Amino acid sequence: MINLNIRIPATPISFYPDDQKSVIKKRLTDIYSQYKKEIDFVSSATKLPANLITSFIFIESNGKVNAVSSAKAVGLMQIIPTSASDILVLENKKGRLTEPEKKILTQKLGSRFTDGVLKMKFLGDKVKVDGVYSSSFVIQKDLFDPLLNILIGSIYLGLLVDEHTEGKDIRLDKVVIRYNRGYFSDNRGKNIVGTLENVIKNVPTESKNYVLKLLGKNGTLDSYFLNIAQ
Repeated sequence: MINLNIRIPATPISFYPDDQKSVIKKRLTDIYSQYKKEIDFVSSATKLPANLITSFIFIESNGKVNAVSSAKAVGLMQIIPTSASDILVLENKKGRLTEPEKKILTQKLGSRFTDGVLKMKFLGDKVKVDGVYSSSFVIQKDLFDPLLNILIGSIYLGLLVDEHTEGKDIRLDKVVIRYNRGYFSDNRGKNIVGTLENVIKNVPTESKNYVLKLLGKNGTLDSYFLNIAQ
């Protein structure tokens, strides 16, 4: 399990008002209780803390399994189907796929994973599965499955955590921004520079707010950091 070696709250700036902290904590508790089995399995498989996964579910969808955004992002962790395929290809190409991840992905996607994702040599590579050439093997319906959605979202988080671990510190502000904006945004994160305070001054409002929802005063980790087993 990764060590969140960060100060909580990471900034005194808040997105949520003081009187919402108890409401946020209760909702986080409810989400974790509802999806405890899935979150705990994915936490073990991806080595991400359960409270971090739960926080992203809260911020992305408020725990609504059938949520679909205007950008066609789907489910608990709001994943666009084409991006889901890319995430799995990246996970495989970086040698990060664990056996528990492979087992669930095989169960949920079948030949689309074993003969599709695993056979792709690079993003966009079209391979033949069930007689059809494609480079995208996850569809919207798949992402309404809580376990698959949480797993793919957490794989994405894990990729970003790896890329934004600086020494002993994990720059969760950078992780949040790229989760929100896309893997290839900001030149793969290379343009996100400076301290957390400098970063949130120079990113779009949506990304700044996302950072504050997770890491700010009254944010999800501030409200709930010690209340889910690590």
